[in-house]
Amino acid sequence: MAANPDKLSQVREEYETTVVRHLNEEFGKELTLGDKVADRVAGFGGSWTFIFIAIAALVAWMVWNVSRGPAAPDPYPFILLNLALSSLAAIQAPVIMMAQNRAEERSHVEAEIDYAVNLHAEQEIDDMQQDLHRIQSDLAEVRRESAALRSLVEEVLQRVGSR
Repeated sequence: MAANPDKLSQVREEYETTVVRHLNEEFGKELTLGDKVADRVAGFGGSWTFIFIAIAALVAWMVWNVSRGPAAPDPYPFILLNLALSSLAAIQAPVIMMAQNRAEERSHVEAEIDYAVNLHAEQEIDDMQQDLHRIQSDLAEVRRESAALRSLVEEVLQRVGSR
């Protein structure tokens, strides 16, 4: 038996509007300013926009310093640039880790919710299977009784017909 797409959409929408919204609200309540900053930094630091801006800034810095020749504030091999990039990485890495840790906590809670939903669904399926077995058993009993009644009716009809 195929699942009804409308019913699936309704269940999915109900899940998203209740469970996920409540989860978002609960995690949103617990966010400190540092958590919000970490999310923003991780969101931007892990984007293509950041990568393209960083590449453009690096190329611009190198071209500018090479074009100035010996008067450049950071001549080749760009030690100041290297220091800036190392400092950025040293600051950005733990901030991104904080955001990832919180995302992991949220994923863990979502997994627990999914487990509870799946467990409840499994229990409902087991209940439906028991009901189905009971209905099958009752139907078999009805068939046996129907066959017995049919044979009685035939017997009565034969007796009436033989008179």
